[in-house]
Amino acid sequence: MSISVSPAQPAVLVLLFLAVFLLPAAHSEGLNTASSGDGDLCPVSRHGGESCSVRCLRQDPVCGQDGVTYWCGCPDAACAGVRVVRIGACDARNGGTGHRF
Repeated sequence: MSISVSPAQPAVLVLLFLAVFLLPAAHSEGLNTASSGDGDLCPVSRHGGESCSVRCLRQDPVCGQDGVTYWCGCPDAACAGVRVVRIGACDARNGGTGHRF
């Protein structure tokens, strides 16, 4: 018994694979990189002092005003009550200001 495969079938399978597995991964809730007047790059409210839990499935580092890199992004910084001043990890040489020299 022989199974015939049409030439278009592998291409359809590849496209289906991409649509199912890669498109959801490409969708990101991303950060608003436009500053909101006060220099805070994260559009989330601060929860400082409250107990909050951040579930970090992938690293999305942001640099807080305190010079600390928050590896789980805006929610992590918000839980610490820290304003985000830069998208990405803090520069190790910044002396705690959150800005590059």
